[in-house]
Amino acid sequence: MIIISGLEKLDRDYIQPRYPDAYPSGSPYEYYDENDAKISLEYAQNILNYVEEYINECSNDNKGDKKK
Repeated sequence: MIIISGLEKLDRDYIQPRYPDAYPSGSPYEYYDENDAKISLEYAQNILNYVEEYINECSNDNKGDKKK
């Protein structure tokens, strides 16, 4: 599923760059470039859209339950 792979990538992008000794050599900033940032933003936007759609579906489902 695209959402899961996006979450996994964002997890790696969140944790490792925060620690200077996370990589065998060099600083974390040396492992990322503008393209990596664009990909991460795209994953984040897709995840946000998915969550918003899910919330809207749940809200609509709950509105139907209240009418009963």
